[in-house]
Amino acid sequence: LVGSLGFRLAPKGEFSFDEPIPNSSQFCLPMTMASSSRRRCNAVAVNIDSNPEQIKEQFDSLSVEYPFEDSISKDDTVFRNGTYSLKIESRNSNSESKLTVSDLVMDNNSVISMWILSDSTNPFKVQLLGYKGKTLAFKRSVNFKPSSKNYWELLSVSQETNDVDRMEIVFSNMSSRIWIDDLDINSYK
Repeated sequence: LVGSLGFRLAPKGEFSFDEPIPNSSQFCLPMTMASSSRRRCNAVAVNIDSNPEQIKEQFDSLSVEYPFEDSISKDDTVFRNGTYSLKIESRNSNSESKLTVSDLVMDNNSVISMWILSDSTNPFKVQLLGYKGKTLAFKRSVNFKPSSKNYWELLSVSQETNDVDRMEIVFSNMSSRIWIDDLDINSYK
């Protein structure tokens, strides 16, 4: 295949000639491992669910609130999974934007994870504040520096918790727009 560039379909791959739905899980796997100068990739479109009404949105499984935040909005044009992400736009580098996740059951050890996309590589701060009632149970701060712009990256934080029922996620020191998706909070023993 001298002079060939780009992707080709794998033989006998299941695919559809229908226009794919955005984020419909298209992926690329190498058929064989060739030298780096001759490496090729074969794409097979996998349509997990062609009905957008049945796509599960991770945010909908949590009670996420941002009632007084004019800097946070749903964005159905940029998302990693589901049908939307939350876009956070900085008003200035000294402002904070806060999400509140309530009705939680976090006990023992928990993992808080979210996918973040930024339109710059400038670092910003993510604070996780866990509450039991009105009492602060834990506070964690992460200085997050995107490795590249416009690329989804996973932020995952492990935290020992005791009966946390509400968590605030505070974004600060931002000089760009970010999107978050697939917010997940899991507890394990």
